[in-house]
Amino acid sequence: MQVGTSPAYTYNPQFADLGNHILRAIVTDNIPGNGADTVSWNIEVTDNALRISLTVFLEGPFENIQMNTFLNDEDVIPLSQPYYDVPWNYFGTEEVLSIPGINIVDWILVELRDAPNAGSATSATTIAQKAAFVEKDGTVRGIDGSAILMFENTINEQLFVVIWHRDHLGILSANPLVETMGIYNYDFTTSSGQVFGGAAGYKELSPGVWGMVGGDANADGEVDGFDNTVYWNAQAGTKGYKSADFGMDSEVNNSDKNEVWFPNSGGSSKTTKTYGQNYQCQVPE
Repeated sequence: MQVGTSPAYTYNPQFADLGNHILRAIVTDNIPGNGADTVSWNIEVTDNALRISLTVFLEGPFENIQMNTFLNDEDVIPLSQPYYDVPWNYFGTEEVLSIPGINIVDWILVELRDAPNAGSATSATTIAQKAAFVEKDGTVRGIDGSAILMFENTINEQLFVVIWHRDHLGILSANPLVETMGIYNYDFTTSSGQVFGGAAGYKELSPGVWGMVGGDANADGEVDGFDNTVYWNAQAGTKGYKSADFGMDSEVNNSDKNEVWFPNSGGSSKTTKTYGQNYQCQVPE
């Protein structure tokens, strides 16, 4: 790009990205017979972009240290975001020509809330939503494959993030996200303290590794009898992209009920002995 001219010389700047919204402009003149002179200066670029990097695990597909990709392997993940229906009512147009990579587990819905603290980060404080993908190592990726989600918003108070999934309990970051080198990073997986409400709506999947609770087939914020009697019973024995496929292997079978729904529902065994915990979503309404 030419930014200056005279009869004697021209100059063209080169730019280097220093991160944290800073560009360095480097200009070299070419005055005939006078040698080349170089000057540079830093330019602070201000915009409304929020650059967010997230890590999260889902209980259903989690195995050992990462999640399986069975839905992807079976080619049943839809190419358009699946959160247009109740209760999300999200009408974003995210879609892809093909699933971006073999490591993709499923779609999630990312929601930004602007509030003074987590307890007051209700749905009324929502400023943006975006459908994205989660990979087997927990990395959240945009539909372009980038691990940095871009939102054109500004924050007036503090930034909190909600993660929704179609058959796991939603979670809210317990702590406000802090910008470092131009990026807001948040890892939900390291402890129950990373999520508002803690272990009441969040689960330790392996020692020191935490993830979203599976078993909520109707996405009403609670793992309860309806998820089994209404949804699992109706879908049992079927294959595909199903809400009662809690293990997320493209089949609705006994393992979905016994290994995911049952221990999370707070129900009772045949001997009426209480088993597991009745998990409920802790995201403020």
